[in-house]
Amino acid sequence: SRVLRFVSSPLAAHRDVTLAIVRIYPAMCALRAADLVVAAGGYHAFHETQALGVPAVFVPQIRRHDDQHRRVAAARVASTPEELEAAIAEACAR
Repeated sequence: SRVLRFVSSPLAAHRDVTLAIVRIYPAMCALRAADLVVAAGGYHAFHETQALGVPAVFVPQIRRHDDQHRRVAAARVASTPEELEAAIAEACAR
């Protein structure tokens, strides 16, 4: 059976206390253990998952000085909650 874990930077603020969030920073030290990574598409998340060959779904954010959409254009990208759900289901089925 699989366990769904949310991994976050220790600097991130989370308001939903019902989620079990594991704070690991830097995250690269734990990426090899991941079945799937869901990330915004920042520099480190993108390049570290690619370097390690970890399956990932990116939800790029609009940033003034960081073109996340261009960075993740050739990767698996989700733009809506429905697309994210489908991408996660597809990745977990593999």
